Amino acid sequence: MVNRLSYTAVFLLRCWVEPDSSTEVPTWRFRLENPHTGEAHSFTSLTALNTFLATYISGGHGVDDA
Repeated sequence: MVNRLSYTAVFLLRCWVEPDSSTEVPTWRFRLENPHTGEAHSFTSLTALNTFLATYISGGHGVDDA
């Protein structure tokens, strides 16, 4: 029998727009929270959010033995 790993990570993602008075262009903001641990991370760009997730996944986080 092959031992398989379960790759699961659960996050709550909150997205909102903040106005920028200097450029009059709204800016998206993001907050990612692990509902199991309460650990949260805030991001000022989609690129930063994607970078965090890529690093999180490539670091083996969220890997549990099934």
